[in-house]
Amino acid sequence: MNKIICLFIGCVLIFGGCGPSQEQIKKESMMMESAKNAIEQAKKDILDAKNEGAAELAKELLASAETKLKSADDYFGKKNYEEALKSAKLSSEDAKLAKLMTQSAKAIEKAKKDIEDAKSVKADEIVPDLMKSAEENLSLALKYFEAKDYAK
Repeated sequence: MNKIICLFIGCVLIFGGCGPSQEQIKKESMMMESAKNAIEQAKKDILDAKNEGAAELAKELLASAETKLKSADDYFGKKNYEEALKSAKLSSEDAKLAKLMTQSAKAIEKAKKDIEDAKSVKADEIVPDLMKSAEENLSLALKYFEAKDYAK
């Protein structure tokens, strides 16, 4: 009888401590959900960047975002949710930057065209101070764009 009790207690101790705890399961489930949400956000951010025209005006950043998204998907498939989350967040950052870069490039081109249109109707003679200010602002925008400071 003592042998049976000892065997039973031994089995409980051995098999009871082998599986993941409820806390570990909950933590992994939360990490999986966070990674899944981040991957979905990265997909949305990439689509937003593409819709803005980033495939044409911010090819490298968009490609980087797509590569990082693929890595996130790969990590997720391997149940490495922490790395999936990191890669998805980096993908989103690149996609948002690609969108911002595209918007900046479009704004600069529009400003150039507007200045040329204004010059064609002799605005530089009518309102020289205003034209000078517009040209200085365009020059400043180009400087920030070349420095990759798209938020200014």
